[in-house]
Amino acid sequence: MTTIATLVPAYKPEYIRDLVISLRSQSRPPDRVIVSDDNPGGLVTQLLRSSELQALVADLRLELIPGPRRGAYANVRHLLAHWDGSTDLVHVMLDDDVAY
Repeated sequence: MTTIATLVPAYKPEYIRDLVISLRSQSRPPDRVIVSDDNPGGLVTQLLRSSELQALVADLRLELIPGPRRGAYANVRHLLAHWDGSTDLVHVMLDDDVAY
């Protein structure tokens, strides 16, 4: 079976709840979700680890990594390096991309 990873270069915590709901509603859930928190205060990580979102992220195979904090392009490159070809397919889903 083909495996897929979703890479999320995250910066804006206000969109994270909708992003998680979007990930859960996809017809083919990703085998890996890697979120690189590029927010200066680490607010994305705090939110994803909060009790408010625990039920939503519980089965997403979510990995949180700190972002490089050098802009969006650097964050995407950072995610690709961390992913390192570990799945057959990969796609980048920006933190304010929401697909229902």
